[in-house]
Amino acid sequence: MTFTSAIVLGGVGGIGKEICVQLIGKGLKNLAVIDVVDDVTVTTALEAEFKNVNFLYKKCSVTDESELRKCMTAIKDEFEWVDVIVNSVGVLDEASPKRTIDINYGGVVNSTIIGIDLMRKDNGMRGGCIVNIASITALGSHFWLPVYAGSKHAVLGFTRSLINDAFFEKTGIKFMSICPGVTNTPLVNFERHFANILFPEMVDEVKSLGGSFARQEVDIVGRCVIAALEDGENGSTWQCENGRIEKLNLVEYPKF
Repeated sequence: MTFTSAIVLGGVGGIGKEICVQLIGKGLKNLAVIDVVDDVTVTTALEAEFKNVNFLYKKCSVTDESELRKCMTAIKDEFEWVDVIVNSVGVLDEASPKRTIDINYGGVVNSTIIGIDLMRKDNGMRGGCIVNIASITALGSHFWLPVYAGSKHAVLGFTRSLINDAFFEKTGIKFMSICPGVTNTPLVNFERHFANILFPEMVDEVKSLGGSFARQEVDIVGRCVIAALEDGENGSTWQCENGRIEKLNLVEYPKF
């Protein structure tokens, strides 16, 4: 697909920033980043790095639905339309289950529903793609971080549940899920995680589990997002782990 305008939620650093870089490399003209960073030096550096595109930065939490709607609407009005929305906001905080769920899952629900309203063809727009960053933890069971994994299971289930041929015909919007493996970002700080696990009495076992995973760099996740967008299959789920990108064939149970 051709995409000229994008919103990346959580785009200041890590995976989100790399997704911005990859989108620009594919000819993106208009880029908006929504994040909670309130540091002028950081946002100024982003503006300098992304000087070859029409760049906007909006400070907003994905958990604040009304303010997020204002920000995303203002971006759409500035760009005239939005082709791609990528939800890459995430926290790993087993000690704060509500915060983890509100950001990792609630934030994705908020931005996706708002994005649908702003992109749908039957509202005079031209459709597009919403890409939600889940996690490889959404594909299995993970005792060492159950709250985080549960929030990512929810992201994957929510995204896949939006797939409907009649809805696509009305709106022109596709939905895709990305499930990265352990990726080198500030989020992956195992020592901090070990100090805040849900069940402290299990710390030794959690350490043995958490230290066994191979890590990858953020560029593989950015390339996976581009692969999903270029492939264009509505409802597709992609895994990128240990440097490998793969479109998954998930089991589909009978629909209700």
